[in-house]
Amino acid sequence: MFKKSYGIDQLKELERLYILYEKYFYHQLLDLSTSEDKNRGQQYQGTADLDRRRDAPQNRERSKWHCKKGCDTCCTCNVTMTSLECEYILTQMSLDERYKLISLIYQNRSAIRYHPEVTTNGFAQICMDGGDIPIEDNDPSWGKCPLLGEDHLCPIYEKRPFGCRSLVSEVDCFKSGYAEISPLTLTVNNIFMQYIEHLDSGGITGNFTDMMLAAGTWDSVIHDDEKIHIIYNRKARLLMIPPEHRNAVEPLLKSIFDGKQ
Repeated sequence: MFKKSYGIDQLKELERLYILYEKYFYHQLLDLSTSEDKNRGQQYQGTADLDRRRDAPQNRERSKWHCKKGCDTCCTCNVTMTSLECEYILTQMSLDERYKLISLIYQNRSAIRYHPEVTTNGFAQICMDGGDIPIEDNDPSWGKCPLLGEDHLCPIYEKRPFGCRSLVSEVDCFKSGYAEISPLTLTVNNIFMQYIEHLDSGGITGNFTDMMLAAGTWDSVIHDDEKIHIIYNRKARLLMIPPEHRNAVEPLLKSIFDGKQ
């Protein structure tokens, strides 16, 4: 889809990271502590299974998260993704499904949305070098994700990018007006975002809408004067892990790097 070609190994590695994150998410979801629960968590294989277990009555009462099916407060037009993630979405869709998807995106191409000025690994590099962080405008009131329907459901939920997967909250966002997650969860999210970008070094990152418009398959439906804002990905030179979280994330890091394709 993009000028940069992606091999099956890269796409499989991205999928492995998604599953690994969701296994971690499931353990946090139920605040697992017993060996029986941990064994059940290890048997988890994908988002459909996560949804089924999360929505089960016996688990809803145990859950520390307020996220549930139909909850879309965090699903704004400001989500970003890498070109690898965009490729992952498109390669799992038929030509007809792709056309319907890009049509929705194209209809909303003029809407105001977040344009990142620096990637996650770029941010880490600036911090390491003691540089100035660019000022970015990002306002959730700009609107919902262009893919959301009246049923408040995501049509690409199983294939959604990590930026969507990592949007979780311990409070009801609709009532509070904001999401609340622990500092450790933020660290875990950063680890995955950094590694996904590292995996796609040489690729690009941008707003979900811009990335879909940038996909080469759709050159014929994009006007020549269309402005698409993208930035280039970087390799990870360091991981943003605070000292107080290093012991907690060590098993996760081992799972990420020991099992890579």
